[in-house]
Amino acid sequence: MDYRSINIRFIKALFCAGLLLTAFSPGGAGQTRYMGEGYFESAMEKYVQGLYDEAIPLYRKFLEVAPYDFQGHYFLGRCYSFIGDRENARAYFDKSLRIIPDNYDAHYYLGVLLLQMGDSDGALDHFRKAHEKIPTLGDAVVQMGNVFRARKEYPKAMEYYRQAMRIEPGLPDPYIAAGVMHREQGDIPGALKSLNKGLEKKPSCSEAFFEIGNTLKMKGDLDGAAANYTKALEIRPRYVEAQNNLGETLLAKGDREGARTGFEKALKIAPWYSPAAENLKKMSTDQ
Repeated sequence: MDYRSINIRFIKALFCAGLLLTAFSPGGAGQTRYMGEGYFESAMEKYVQGLYDEAIPLYRKFLEVAPYDFQGHYFLGRCYSFIGDRENARAYFDKSLRIIPDNYDAHYYLGVLLLQMGDSDGALDHFRKAHEKIPTLGDAVVQMGNVFRARKEYPKAMEYYRQAMRIEPGLPDPYIAAGVMHREQGDIPGALKSLNKGLEKKPSCSEAFFEIGNTLKMKGDLDGAAANYTKALEIRPRYVEAQNNLGETLLAKGDREGARTGFEKALKIAPWYSPAAENLKKMSTDQ
């Protein structure tokens, strides 16, 4: 789960830090990075807008100028992750970690990627390295719990979620993850209780509304599900999974036009998002 947002001020700080970091990288990357500044800044603007497919060629152009730049490789890894190209994502995360071996975010997101790919051992290793780097952050600990949840070792997963709650009491992530775990076990009341605790920690948490929507949808409360997906989208308009699930819920309610609009909006946000494309195709064949 990714609850971080990147604003322009943070991007500029990253860029300035990168100039210092890459000055000591092999091949004089610190000098050549100045030549690629325009590519990097343009790529970051696309990244912030969620236009990952447009950001990728700009990052690649930047790396032609500064091939040893950590941030260029790291953000390419993130972009490829978003569009579902896991092999390229893994390759660029690996390259970024060869440049800065103890970077928290690169270990964290490579762990997330490996977990999605079914490599729970590799994921756990990277989450542990991230946690060792910054032990005061709870999100890597939550992801360690997610590893054990994926293995259906639910008591062990809950241990990590509780640990994350102690490390960062205001973090919604462990409550949301615990809620999803309860839902997977068929405990709908327990899931909703935990997810609502996550909302108490962060009332503007789009992921909490999204997972409440998923839980109510599973329960058969389609109106409640649609309302929560809509809230998630009010907070995060480019939340493609919420847009797609809203479309599915509207379709289940019999609102075919609303569903079609939802799937089309999802594909406008992320043209590579295959579930929405498959839903649209299915609608056309069902007619």
